[in-house]
Order: sequence, then structure tokens, then C-alpha cells
Amino acid sequence: MFFAAISGSGAATTAAVGSSLVPELRKKGYEPASAASLIAASGTIGVVIPPSVPMIIYAVIMLVIATSAVLSWTLSTNPFVIMLLVVAVILLTGVFIETASALIILTPVLLPLVTQLGIDPIHFGLIIVVGLAIGMITPPVAINLYVASSVTQLPLERITRAIIPYLLGLISVLLLVVYVPILLGLSG
Repeated sequence: MFFAAISGSGAATTAAVGSSLVPELRKKGYEPASAASLIAASGTIGVVIPPSVPMIIYAVIMLVIATSAVLSWTLSTNPFVIMLLVVAVILLTGVFIETASALIILTPVLLPLVTQLGIDPIHFGLIIVVGLAIGMITPPVAINLYVASSVTQLPLERITRAIIPYLLGLISVLLLVVYVPILLGLSG
């Protein structure tokens, strides 16, 4: 977490932690692809801890949105279904577009919708940043996998197969980030 707080970047966190951690993991008997996928997945925390680049971009976008008229739209009357669709859009976008660009594209579209549902804008900021951070380990963009591949000298294909359990874990965490505050009445 220390490296994440300093860098604000998933790739930088993956490189910094991976350079020192992978040799130790190998000494402890970790399979190389598992060690590489572990550091790639761990690097996603780099954009969650402020002052991260995506969080700063999100704050700027919020200021722009606050000063302009927004068009809101709805897909359903059930907030749980709508949030699941929002998460799906965020995850799918994160697969194909890097984090900063995806934030700039998605925030003006999704923020009015989720605020209309009563979701706190700060809570949504965490949702969108965590969701897009998952894209850092999902090809084809997958910047953290490329960094892990470079650090460990393992082929990207080998790390991609080994990352699947971490990917499922991160998606589970994202769903907890989305729904626990809503269910506890802490968002909005």
C-alpha cells in the first residue's frame, strides 16, 4: 500500500512491488506465473489510494459536472439492477479503454444516473475507479499484466491464465464495494 500511495499508478505499483517481491515469492516456492499474476492483481490498489491519477481525474470531472446541466436517464426502476448494469458497463469499458480515458467518457454519463438513484458521488467514484482498475489485468489493455510480464520475463499468455482467480476475487470485491454501502444505507 505504501508504493500505491506514492505512485498513484497501477503500473508503477506493479513494477515497484514486483521488482522486489517476485524474487522472494520464487524463493518461497511460488510458481512463476502465480507470482506474476499476484503482483499484477496487487498493482490495482495503486489507483485506489489517493492521490491517484484516476481519483484526481474523477474529482475534476465532478467539478465540471457540478457546473453544467446534466441529462439523466433510467433503465429500470430497481436500483440493484441498475447498479449491476452500471458495473457491467464499467467492467466492459475497462477491458478496452485505459482508466483515465474511461473515466472521462463514463463519468458524465453514469454519475447523473447513479445520483438519481441516491448513490453518493464519492461512493460512485470508488465504484468506478475500482471497476476500471480491474481492467488493468484484463486483456487486451491489461497494463499491469504487461508490466508483470516484463518484470518476471514470463509470457503474457501464461500470466493471463494465472490471473483468473485474482480477477474473480477483484470482481467480488467490486460487488461488495457497490452493494454493502447501499444495503447498510451508507450511500446517499
